[in-house]
Amino acid sequence: MSDRILTDEVRELLLGDMPFSASSTIDFTPKQYLKKGADGKLLLPEEFIPVFKVRGFTEKQKNESKRCIKNVEESADQIQDLTRMCIDGWSGMYELGSREELVYKEDVNKGVDKELYKRIPEAILTDVFLYICKISGLLDTTLLGLSS
Repeated sequence: MSDRILTDEVRELLLGDMPFSASSTIDFTPKQYLKKGADGKLLLPEEFIPVFKVRGFTEKQKNESKRCIKNVEESADQIQDLTRMCIDGWSGMYELGSREELVYKEDVNKGVDKELYKRIPEAILTDVFLYICKISGLLDTTLLGLSS
C-alpha cells in the first residue's frame, strides 16, 4: 500500500462528505474578504483578510442545528449561539472606527466572547455558520450554490 497524503485541496473538496471531528479546527475566510480585481489579484492586503479558526459541531450541536435550520426565523438567536461556540479564534479582524485589531477573547463557557461576537457583521457570521454546517456534514453546499 502506498502512502497517501491528504492535501489541503483534496481536504477542501471532501469537507461535508467525510467526518470532521468537533475537536479539530480549520481556518475559514468568508468570501466577502476574497474579492479580486480585474487582474485576478485579491483587492485586500493579506494582513487585512480575516481568518476564522472554527470547529465542527458536537453531536448535540448537530441535532440542535438541524432543528434550527428547519425553523430559521424562530431560531436566529440559537443559531448565533451555536456559531459563537464553534469559533475558536481569528486573526486579521479590525474595528474600522478605531482602526484597531479586534483581538480574539474566549468566553467563560467556550467560544468567542459574547460582546465581541456581537460586533461582527451578521453577513459574515452567516457565512461562518454555513461553513460550520458544511464541515459538520449538515449541508450539501454544492446543491445550495455555496462554496467555501
